Amino acid sequence: MEDMAWFGGLLVNEPSDLLGETASVMARKDLSGLAPALTITAGYDPLRDEGKAYADRLREAGVSSEYKCFDGTIHGFTLFPGALEAGKEALSLMVRSLKAAVA
Repeated sequence: MEDMAWFGGLLVNEPSDLLGETASVMARKDLSGLAPALTITAGYDPLRDEGKAYADRLREAGVSSEYKCFDGTIHGFTLFPGALEAGKEALSLMVRSLKAAVA
């Protein structure tokens, strides 16, 4: 919990501000007009549900949104592509998505 408070303190001065649009795009009522997104989560990721909800809300707002959950992995799994095949696969997906977006 202390870690999350520290991270939150990097964004805002008051903890209550973490619930506002400045700190969380999910606080916005309307997500239309946002950039297309690829959202990747891990099966054992404390942010998995929030990531899925974000991807769903983007899609509902008419924004191009792709979501992929890599079950059986942990938050930060993309940092270990040499040890985790899922990390390598996720990085490849990111590269393909970015290439398609700028083509």
